[in-house]
Amino acid sequence: MNPSPTFSVVIPTRNRLGTLRMTIESIQAQDFPPSQFEVIVVNDGSSDGTAEYLQSLSHLPHVAWLDQVNSGAAQARNRGIEHARGTFVAFTDDDCVVPSDWLSALSDALDQGDVSAVGGRSVNMIPDDPYAALYAETWEFFFEQLNRSRHEPLFLVTNNFACRRSVLTQLGGFDPGFYVGGEDRELCARLRQEGKKIMYAPHIVIQHRHPFTFRSFLAHHVRMGEGSFLLHQRIAGQGILQSQSISPGAFVELLGRVSRKHHPMKGLQNLFLLGLAQSFVLLGYGFGALKSLLRKQTPRSQKSPSLS
Repeated sequence: MNPSPTFSVVIPTRNRLGTLRMTIESIQAQDFPPSQFEVIVVNDGSSDGTAEYLQSLSHLPHVAWLDQVNSGAAQARNRGIEHARGTFVAFTDDDCVVPSDWLSALSDALDQGDVSAVGGRSVNMIPDDPYAALYAETWEFFFEQLNRSRHEPLFLVTNNFACRRSVLTQLGGFDPGFYVGGEDRELCARLRQEGKKIMYAPHIVIQHRHPFTFRSFLAHHVRMGEGSFLLHQRIAGQGILQSQSISPGAFVELLGRVSRKHHPMKGLQNLFLLGLAQSFVLLGYGFGALKSLLRKQTPRSQKSPSLS
């Protein structure tokens, strides 16, 4: 194994053995020189055979794995950063498939001047899943709205993201207080606050396979709401809170988008699901506020996160 590879690829995982296999296979198929990247999988207490699968990869010299117990994706990424040796740390998720030129494209982007971090797009792999399709369409719309007319993106998403390891170490990595999501937006807020240049590269596209049931779809939006509360609480005094919000007009535009481009019955179904999903986001936001009140503490200390 090269003592100092260009990339360390970090993948947090928990009970997604089926899709994790696809993720690792896609990374193994990179056109990037194998000696110039390592893969670090952080197993967050899986009980589905993930540990045994990772052990079966021990013959691959550039694949390593770490264990932690139910500490969340943010902490898993931090553990990966701690063990990373690459100049850059690339992140994807255990339900994603990356193209063969993924690392090459990230490398080209990070070689442009003083870019500290770069991120790309993700597309839904399962268009026949109505919940996954609507979630992907809604998320892409919100991402476009939040980053519209900006010289630099407001935030990037950690399923298709890379950053200089030195910068991640300087900032202390991800904030593990964001246990339900939102840690990527919070990290990007700190990157911007520190004057680091971040770049959106829409031509770097990965595939995302995240199936939903009706119940898991709503539960996911509750977690999104909790994450939004933690994020707003964290950045409230930084003068960027308003820029993280979506205008009422944008919601009207979204309603039109998800209803007009489909068959009338499908459009009505999407309108119902979208309204329900956003109601559960608000519910999650309220849960986050209540939990914070009961704890009488903020989601993170006044100190910057630190990598142990």
